[in-house]
Amino acid sequence: MHLYAWIAILYRFLISTFGIPGNILILIVYSRRKSIGSAQFFIKTLAIADLYVCLLLPFNVYYYVFQLNYTNNFICKISMTTESFGWYVSVFLTVAVAADRYVAICRPLTGRWSRRKAAVIVACSVLLAFILVTPEALVATTALKTHPYYGYNYTTCLPNGENRIFANLVVLPRVLSPFVALPTLAVIYIKVWRKVHRQKRQIGGVGSFTLSGNVAKNQTEHDSEERLTTQISKALPSVNGDNSTKNRDTETVEINDKVCADTNAFPQKTTIVVSRLTKMLLVTTLVFSLTWFLSVVLFSLKSTTDKWYPDSAPAILVSTVRLCPVINHAINPVIYSFTNKQFLRDCKRLCRS
Repeated sequence: MHLYAWIAILYRFLISTFGIPGNILILIVYSRRKSIGSAQFFIKTLAIADLYVCLLLPFNVYYYVFQLNYTNNFICKISMTTESFGWYVSVFLTVAVAADRYVAICRPLTGRWSRRKAAVIVACSVLLAFILVTPEALVATTALKTHPYYGYNYTTCLPNGENRIFANLVVLPRVLSPFVALPTLAVIYIKVWRKVHRQKRQIGGVGSFTLSGNVAKNQTEHDSEERLTTQISKALPSVNGDNSTKNRDTETVEINDKVCADTNAFPQKTTIVVSRLTKMLLVTTLVFSLTWFLSVVLFSLKSTTDKWYPDSAPAILVSTVRLCPVINHAINPVIYSFTNKQFLRDCKRLCRS
């Protein structure tokens, strides 16, 4: 077995070792919260998907141990389809999280997603992932190959059905999915950034009146999301009768919006609360995008890197970096701890109990 295979096994073992307890911790923390919104529901579902992948990583270890003598067709099918299923679900949920953040920030009054809608999106994502991996299970098989540059024969696991065109088509969605997901995520978060940046530039206001009152529903302290609140000062009463409350997990950006018909043409100042929840999910998406971008670039150079001797330093480096997307299944608990202090406090409280 080549040295890079041992590195791949160690890498996946570490991901599984840290990913399993980490994702279980996420599930416990968010399950203890009394009420959760769409974003928190997506977080729990993403943790389940990541836990699923971490639990099945031993099948991938089998692949690296027997990659030159892969004789078990059943393990071949399981290894290929389970990894693909986890990949598809993670991609779909990551895009859904980005869309949820876009709606919460850019369309807070009209487009906020409910937990029910989030559940429907998750169910559709799982169903679509299952549909996409089913053909892979049909065509995945062991095949005798000859190394194109070094001439030795080996048996490996790959989509190699009798109909070669069909075999290539069934894996095409997985090949194309990064090229669809990464630009989509980029467009969504660029729009979010432009929205926030435009609002920051409008700070300063016009007029001496400010509008006050809650436009969005109050969230619990544990469930801080973006809230759009307005406050009326001077002698004007509160629109909803409640003063806006600050959440310790949020930061505030104030802007001046156009005159609203419901306020008798008074200039208004809108307070947009950008939660650490959004920052947490943004960092998660950025790490996801970066790791898959590196992997896609290296796989696009496969015809060049395959010429290198497997145990050479460049080949080992490339083979290791190609595996970097796997880290997404274990790194989320670390990201949540650094970007959301409330999550970290909940974890400490859970460990003490």
